Amino acid sequence: MSVLPRLLASDRLVIAGPSAGLTPAEYSRGRRVAMLLGAILLLSAGDLYMTLTHLTQAGMLEANPVARLVMAYNSPMLLGLWKMCSVGLAIAILFWARHRGRTEIATWFCFLVLTWLTCRWIVYSDQIGTLAEIPAAIAGHPSAEWVAMTDDE
Repeated sequence: MSVLPRLLASDRLVIAGPSAGLTPAEYSRGRRVAMLLGAILLLSAGDLYMTLTHLTQAGMLEANPVARLVMAYNSPMLLGLWKMCSVGLAIAILFWARHRGRTEIATWFCFLVLTWLTCRWIVYSDQIGTLAEIPAAIAGHPSAEWVAMTDDE
């Protein structure tokens, strides 16, 4: 017998219900993880939008050294591509393993971190809007964590 039909019939690769060899608990877990991954995708898109908005206007403090390295190229397209690739890879891995208990825990963790980050963006945006003079003062202060994307080369 060929290996391909056995791989395609494997309970870890089939996207179907309990009749495909999954227990009802695995099937339900897979659905929960898939919904959480959709929410993670939306929250990540919102994070990218807010990052690009603040980077291209006044700049912002970025604590992530890898993100700062990507932002140093002054390319919104490169930043978007990096974000899409990293989030896409994470989502693909979690989706592939969606029927496992550890995967659900990891997915919930990612969802909660991105929800927290979204709340931080809301607070940051509110504060930065009311303190218009602060970004200019920070932008003039040399700091390794301050990044901005400008049209200047």
